Amino acid sequence: MQFTLPFVFIRAALLSLVFICHSILVVLLSLSLATKSGGAYQSVPMTVDCFALITIAISLIHKVTHRGAEPSNTRGLLTFGVLFLMGLLGAIIIIIRIRGGDHEAFCGDFSGMANSCAVANSVLVLFSFATGFGAPDSPRFHSHT
Repeated sequence: MQFTLPFVFIRAALLSLVFICHSILVVLLSLSLATKSGGAYQSVPMTVDCFALITIAISLIHKVTHRGAEPSNTRGLLTFGVLFLMGLLGAIIIIIRIRGGDHEAFCGDFSGMANSCAVANSVLVLFSFATGFGAPDSPRFHSHT
């Protein structure tokens, strides 16, 4: 099995976008907790984000340490599958928070920051992006020879 250059570029770009989304989410959720305006609805998704970042690190470490090994679909499917589930879990937790109360309560979770509703909406959008960018790795992107 051989990977084509566009596939490798697409996979690297998606992994980078997922990393960026989860990194920004960790910062925003940490700031919410640091300003004492957040609670469990921020700490649980932040934990999910940290697991996603650890998954990316493990994937990259494995790729570097097994550089000469035959490329495998399994590692990519596993990595992106876990990242998809982490993004989805974080998004579901945030959606439960929004549905459990009014939107102002969700904005209040980020009240320690300037323009708290924009930050709250950014958190939801970033979890959605992280979920979407984590989903596409599938066998249809692979080139078989």
